[in-house]
Amino acid sequence: MIIAVDFDGVLNATAYPNVGEAIPGAIEGMQKLHSLGHTLIIWTCRAGKELEDAREGRLVSTVSWA
Repeated sequence: MIIAVDFDGVLNATAYPNVGEAIPGAIEGMQKLHSLGHTLIIWTCRAGKELEDAREGRLVSTVSWA
């Protein structure tokens, strides 16, 4: 199954436009879904520097995304 996951408010607990801590359990949940064979994509309206900040942050780098 392909699952789209919103970044702000679902993975990222820090107020937009900042990137900070993960929502508790979010990373583990995404890792579990990936281990079960699901394809994960990040769904976001971020663009430019805000998108780059999200891509480079720990929240994105700890999960395998499509």
